[in-house]
Amino acid sequence: MKTKSLKPIFSRCIRIGSAATESIVFGSHDGSITCFSAKNGSIRWIYKMSGSVLGAPCVVGERIVVASTAGNVVALTMAGEVEKIISKPLDGEIFSTPSAIDGSLYVGARDDHLYKLWI
Repeated sequence: MKTKSLKPIFSRCIRIGSAATESIVFGSHDGSITCFSAKNGSIRWIYKMSGSVLGAPCVVGERIVVASTAGNVVALTMAGEVEKIISKPLDGEIFSTPSAIDGSLYVGARDDHLYKLWI
């Protein structure tokens, strides 16, 4: 199976859903977050961010957290809808993958800072 992306894929893919609804989610250079069926490769949804998505999405509970090079961090529902904009754009580009620990989200930026955000 081969699924075409709109632009180059730099982020790691993550698995979401149960065995019946298993999906793969990844970010692309054009800022798209794409979710497709692991079973047949059909696209389930696409969410467009400003900036490129180079780090992997991160699953936090029932949310998918994504960061972009524009400094944006958002939480999406498993259906690809914006649930929460986690922060105003950060001062630096984000190339890293967000990490959730004890109700906080950590993300490193190109401005040489590690940011702690609340989710």
